[in-house]
Amino acid sequence: MGYIIVALLAMGIFLGFGYVIVYGCLFIVWLISLFFDRDERRRANEETERSTERFRQMTEQLKAENEEMRQRTEQLKAENQRK
Repeated sequence: MGYIIVALLAMGIFLGFGYVIVYGCLFIVWLISLFFDRDERRRANEETERSTERFRQMTEQLKAENEEMRQRTEQLKAENQRK
């Protein structure tokens, strides 16, 4: 009877060690993934900033072209009215 109790206690202890090892490893893997995800998020933010800056530049260029076309159209209208 005493051996059964000792065996059950030993089994519980080994099972506890197993849980500690497995969940400890999972925790370490989770920490490592957080570290690399941070780098990925930083890269994604930088890419988003570059994309936003390109979009702003294109928008400014299109606004300038639009203003130039508007002025050219007004000049042509003025010339046509003179004739």
